[in-house]
Formats: sequence, C-alpha cells, structure tokens
Amino acid sequence: MTNILFGNLNIIISTFFLALMIYFSLLIILKLSGKRTFSNLNGLDLLVPVTFGPISATTILSKDISFLNGLVALLTLIFIQYILSKLDSKFKIIRKIFISKPTLLFYKGEFLIENMRNTRVSKDDIEQQVRLKAGTFLENTSAVLLESNGQFSVITKANNENVEKLVKYI
Repeated sequence: MTNILFGNLNIIISTFFLALMIYFSLLIILKLSGKRTFSNLNGLDLLVPVTFGPISATTILSKDISFLNGLVALLTLIFIQYILSKLDSKFKIIRKIFISKPTLLFYKGEFLIENMRNTRVSKDDIEQQVRLKAGTFLENTSAVLLESNGQFSVITKANNENVEKLVKYI
C-alpha cells in the first residue's frame, strides 16, 4: 500500500527536480520567445502554449523522457512558431494557409446568417459582445467582426466613417 501512495523515493525526488527544471526553463523560453507566444492567439500561435502542458507533464512524470528531451521538444515548438511568424509577416500565402481572415457577422442592421453559421456564432453571442466591447446595443452598431484571433470587433455608428471598407469581409 505504501508503494501505491508514495512510490519510490528516488523517483519522487527526481520528479521534483525535473519539475523545477522544466518550470524555470519554460519561464525563460516564454520570456525569450516574446509576447506573440501568449497574446491573443490565432491558430498559429495557439499551438505552442497548448502543447507546452502535455510535453512538460510527460517530461516531469515519465521515466523514459529525459529533461533534455523535453527541453528540446519545447524549444523546437518555439523555433517552429518563430519561423512561421517570420514567414507570416513576409508572405501572404502563409497567412492564408494558417490564419483565418476576419468574418463579418453583423453589418448595417443585418445579421449575416451564413457567416454566423460558418463561425458557430449566435445572435446572442453578437449582442453580448456589442454590450461588452462597445457598451451599447445593436441599434447603435454598424458592424461586428469575428477576428482571426477569436476576438470580436464592434464598430459603432459613432465610428461609422470606415464601415464601407468592411464589405470585403462579407
């Protein structure tokens, strides 16, 4: 029974030190990788933080994965994200492949039902975002977009001068 609860003391001590090393390595890696790694995330940027958890846990808890193996896996993910973000800023084709473009959901008093269906957004979601983002209601709103990072943008009638430019997102 004691083995089931407490396990091997050497393994527990090893796990403790691996957890410390992975934790501080993650802090350093995230600091060096920049804000883009964990800001409002788009599809490209979301993969790194989502995969950090399982890799860290496996490295900490598995007897078969060394600290160096886990560190190399984490650094590889950061490297891939860095290269893709550099390519994304230089080549539009990368953005087209990996990052969705904004989608217009509400425009000039009309819900764009097909866009809403494609993005799985309801009228209630849009009304809530208008209240949260702009502190107003739909009747005072010219447009609502779902941005590529999953955030909503609300253009009120007070800021109506550029609303015609949004037609390209229909």
